[in-house]
Amino acid sequence: MRPWRYDVRGDETVGNAAGSGNDLLPGKAGAQQRRVGAAADTLGLLAGALALAWWYLASDLWLSLAGGLVFGVVVARWPQAGAVLALWTAPWFRFPKEVDPSVLGLAAWGRASPLAISPGEFTILVTFAAWLLRAWWEGRRSRSAPQASDGPHTLAWWREALLSPLGLLLLVATLSLAWSEFLRFSLREYRTVVVEPALFALVVRDLARRRRAWWVLLWSLVALGGSATALALLRYVTGAETVIAEGVQRAAAIYDSPNHLGLLLGRTLPVAVGLALFAPLRPRTWTALVIGIMLMAAALTLTYSRGAWLALGASLAFLAAMQGRRTLAALALTGAVAALAALALVPLERLASAATSSQRMYLWQATVQMLRDHPLTGVGLDNFLYHYPRYMLPEAWREPDLSHPHNLILDFWVRLGILGLAVLGWVQARFWWHARTALRRQSADPWARAGAVALMGGMVDFLTHGLVDNSFFLVDMAVIFWLMAMLMDGLARWDGRASSPPDRGRLQ
Repeated sequence: MRPWRYDVRGDETVGNAAGSGNDLLPGKAGAQQRRVGAAADTLGLLAGALALAWWYLASDLWLSLAGGLVFGVVVARWPQAGAVLALWTAPWFRFPKEVDPSVLGLAAWGRASPLAISPGEFTILVTFAAWLLRAWWEGRRSRSAPQASDGPHTLAWWREALLSPLGLLLLVATLSLAWSEFLRFSLREYRTVVVEPALFALVVRDLARRRRAWWVLLWSLVALGGSATALALLRYVTGAETVIAEGVQRAAAIYDSPNHLGLLLGRTLPVAVGLALFAPLRPRTWTALVIGIMLMAAALTLTYSRGAWLALGASLAFLAAMQGRRTLAALALTGAVAALAALALVPLERLASAATSSQRMYLWQATVQMLRDHPLTGVGLDNFLYHYPRYMLPEAWREPDLSHPHNLILDFWVRLGILGLAVLGWVQARFWWHARTALRRQSADPWARAGAVALMGGMVDFLTHGLVDNSFFLVDMAVIFWLMAMLMDGLARWDGRASSPPDRGRLQ
């Protein structure tokens, strides 16, 4: 029987699914419930987006606060909408909302610069607060329903959530503040790259217990890549937000660096490809997805980020290997053709810049020397830029203002010390263990298997791109990383029954 003949109820959690006998709704009843659930999801997302725009665009402080209050009410009712909007607004950290300190009476305390909060920051904080309030309310209700004992209103849920790589990262990052030489910059990165993405991760961990929410979040990641692609291509054609370097015009979308756009598209494109290869999508949905993939690939190509190209190649090779030998052979042929086209079309100074390669080697040598002086503690969050001039090799004079070592392992070590490596190793071991568990449990469910493989492809990109660039310690990259990690965590907890087809609900 085809998997889309049954549907899991929108409010079903993994804990309830394991033991109840009437969790599946067959035929027309399931289709009707999917339509109702999709309509509710759409309503919540639209209401949340309008309230968020109200908060951001209102020039008057009290009108803005009113918009924020409405947004809080909306996401308290639909936490899933808050999580989706937090993901979609994370890349807009360069465009904060500023508030005059005199309006809040802070000028008398010596505050002269405006207070700034980005849309992503605001969305995460309000969503987390509303979700926490909702969890507290559910905890009060659960006193009369002892069977509901697996949610965030329980101590066991929080213990399991924090005795994890996420909790260790929070602990290590907090400890690192004690030896930070430039504490002001460390506190900013601690807030925006560690704490707030961790709050987002906790919300996603709870939502991922529900299958419909799980799929909405995964498709939202693909939609984020699609929106970034549209913006990148539009701005590339008009000449806005592009960078001219080494003989090429590079797309950057809303970022100040084309490499950053390459990071974003590198996370989303393998997920889209994984779904196209493995999910039994309807022809209409599959066609639309493939068109989106081609456009994303075009935008990623126009970043001229060699690290993004390399990482995409590795993730596609992984997905092709999971699909079978024929797909792998076809990918190898396609890659050979793409390589020949790159040799013919891309200026050699960009394609094989010896200067860039040698600069990376000099940077890594300086970072290793820095770690020899600070092997246990590193230099602290966002302190690399200020320590690097002491260790910079004379040959590296072309790039004296680097803020990270362009390597995932060195980056975790130099920011968080030796315990940072423990965080990185643990979170990767946990992700791939959960991936193995999900593939084993969901062997009979092509939808869940497709979701697992898609997330694995995205993580391969994370690891590969991280060998030569920043891969985690950026606001939006941290949010996307924890989204992938928590979705895989949730998927590993599902039972082995077929889930409903995501392409028949929202986000077709």
